[in-house]
Amino acid sequence: AHGSDATLAYHGGSRSSFSLNLSGSGFVGGTATEPTENPVTNDEADGSVAVVQGNEQEQVGPDCTVNFCENDLASGFLQKYKINVPEGQNAANCEGCSITMELIFEGEAWLSIAFSEDGKMIGSEAVIGIPGSIPQKYMLGGYDVSVIQLMPEEQQTLTDAGITVNEDGQTVMAFTKLMSEPGEIEIVYGENRFLWAHGNDATLAHHGNNRAAFSLDLAAAGAAVAEEEVTDPTDPSVEVEEDSVNVPDAIQDPSGGQDCTVNFCENDLASGFLQKYKINVPEGQNAANCEGCSITMELIFEGEAWLSIAFSEDGKMIGSEAVIGIPGSIPQKYMLGGYDVSVIQLMPEEQQTLTDASITATNGQTIMKFTKLMSEPGEIEILFGDNEFLWAHGSDATLAYHGNNRAAFILDLAAVGVAIGEEGATNPTDPPVEVEDNRGNVPNAIQGLGGGQDCTVKFCENELTTGFLQKYRINVPDGQDPETCDGCTIDMELIYDGEAWVSIGFSLNGRMIGSEAVIGIPGSTTLKYNLNGYTDNLVQPMPQEQQTLTDASTVFQNGQTIMKFTKIMKEPGEVEILFGDNDFLWAHGSAPALTYHASRSAFVLNLSSGAAQEVTAPNKGLWLAHGVILFLAWGVFVPFAVQASLLRKLLPEGGIWFQIHRGLNTISLALFIAGFAISVATTNKEEQPHFSNPHRRMGLAMFIMAILQVIGGIVRPHNPLEGEKKKPVRVGWEVGHRVLGVSLLACGFWQMYEGILLYGVKYSTDESDEEAITIAYWVWISVMIAVMVLGGAFFKFRN
Repeated sequence: AHGSDATLAYHGGSRSSFSLNLSGSGFVGGTATEPTENPVTNDEADGSVAVVQGNEQEQVGPDCTVNFCENDLASGFLQKYKINVPEGQNAANCEGCSITMELIFEGEAWLSIAFSEDGKMIGSEAVIGIPGSIPQKYMLGGYDVSVIQLMPEEQQTLTDAGITVNEDGQTVMAFTKLMSEPGEIEIVYGENRFLWAHGNDATLAHHGNNRAAFSLDLAAAGAAVAEEEVTDPTDPSVEVEEDSVNVPDAIQDPSGGQDCTVNFCENDLASGFLQKYKINVPEGQNAANCEGCSITMELIFEGEAWLSIAFSEDGKMIGSEAVIGIPGSIPQKYMLGGYDVSVIQLMPEEQQTLTDASITATNGQTIMKFTKLMSEPGEIEILFGDNEFLWAHGSDATLAYHGNNRAAFILDLAAVGVAIGEEGATNPTDPPVEVEDNRGNVPNAIQGLGGGQDCTVKFCENELTTGFLQKYRINVPDGQDPETCDGCTIDMELIYDGEAWVSIGFSLNGRMIGSEAVIGIPGSTTLKYNLNGYTDNLVQPMPQEQQTLTDASTVFQNGQTIMKFTKIMKEPGEVEILFGDNDFLWAHGSAPALTYHASRSAFVLNLSSGAAQEVTAPNKGLWLAHGVILFLAWGVFVPFAVQASLLRKLLPEGGIWFQIHRGLNTISLALFIAGFAISVATTNKEEQPHFSNPHRRMGLAMFIMAILQVIGGIVRPHNPLEGEKKKPVRVGWEVGHRVLGVSLLACGFWQMYEGILLYGVKYSTDESDEEAITIAYWVWISVMIAVMVLGGAFFKFRN
């Protein structure tokens, strides 16, 4: 191997393995030979071995156990692989064989190769590499990123795994994997079903059309056969995946397998919002390659409101085209030029080609219908395959801001109408289909505060919160444009009413951990930081070579803290700032010293339009109900039940303490089950993995222990009569019952406190409110503990 310079780093494709026979003074590609007479040559292109006879070359065939074989997955995407056979083994029946694989992609993107038993994605296993991290093994549980799960640590057995972007702009992923591993899909020395995919950039997201299935025969000289894609829904041999277990509703096949060129197919966009569509194919044409095909679409909404369906090339609003219908008028085609109403423009008259277009509000439903040509000059084409769509509706029949009533999704018109909700499409951080009117009725946090001005010429402004203003301007070098700009920078200024540290963070997902920030401390530094956690010690300055800010300062003057800096928008290994939607985070302290923030929030800012939208996580009421119910269970009823047992001498004789103890524990168990069910249901609704953090895992453990505690109480050994001695089994049960009860109570106290913190982070609660609730919580818990400990100790001592 050799590098590309004198610094030890990843070698890329500059390496190989070879055998050298020192006794025969020749290379061994298969056997030893004299180098001047019939030498063996290794064809690196396909792994073939050829023997030279004079000036002629006799092809023997590729040997992928000696050299790397190659397979073109797609244009600009190459697979290289070699089978490693231990000494004394043969590839056909091998224990310990491994395969070394290299994927080379022209561009910067995440890469994936998957191993399948049936050529389908769900149920397959994959190696996925994201530039800047180590390739790892994943289970492909569904189409949504939330169900693409890392395999357990003990199954992460890849060796020599790495992924880099080289000087030629190529992403290169390499790894070695055992071909047979317990509990995993076996890679055989014969025919294998593989799947490849890659992204559009280095962020793991939906691959769009950048994927395919193929068969690769490792024994037959590396013969690869691309598997046919499903393009003809009328072909009875076409197999459409129907395994929808654990797949979100938006991903399941909504059409029931019918032919959408014959009958209307249906797709539930949201609760109470149905899409119906049918593809109209002229006689003598086929849907896959059709001139004159049109799509008839019907949107049915439960209520009276304006409706919209948009057609996009990238799943984002800006640059998309939409059909918008307002009850009492005719649906028309619009260009979505930005978030501001001034750039939501009717298409010219000659492009208003919809037929049979109408929208009515009757019987409590709004129904919009139209027929649209699938391919029209100068417009986004609707394909007989994957399409990026966006839907939206208002809250009434007046065209105004839609709020959270919008999402992006992918609809495959060829695969009998398979709809896939795009990653995060229900998250308010995603680009919405936004049609704004009557700006006076739109909340300030959502309006484009740039006022429609050009933020590459003048500073635009965005009010982060009361007394905290953000100003910014994009600097575009001559000859560049901001959307595809090398060397663009952003000037930013934060003005806070008061003296405190201030911060602006750049995120990939709207969350703090894993983000990067510029933090300014009055009278001290203005630096770039990595945000690795919530505590001060995990907020660390970036290395010196990454401190590339210019004109950076933070001062306190005239009662305001003002931080200024200029930052390069695209820097290697850092979160890129886009001329479009960006996930930002702001925060400030209560004093000039860098400590836990006094206030913070996440928001989306579109630098091309100046539109800012505060990010609010969904299901706030459900999680609040979860917390209140479980506080009543573990913060009120369980402590009272324990106190009834410990302070029984204060209660009337006759076993009344036991009735209270049992009754309160029964109520707490019922509340615990209800709170646990809310948590599981809401996690499932948010399409998040279950039991994925310590709070959730502790909740599961407590649920199991609580059930065991109740069962133990029901089947407890008989208490001896007066004068009888307790049997050992009764003594053992009492010890175990008390130890488990104390453990559960301690876990409950910790869980409730963690829940307060998690709720505050998720919903960006006011810092003072969170602090007040936390203090009140610990005061109450301290009182409960004091009563139990001091009261129990008093009666124990008195006895």
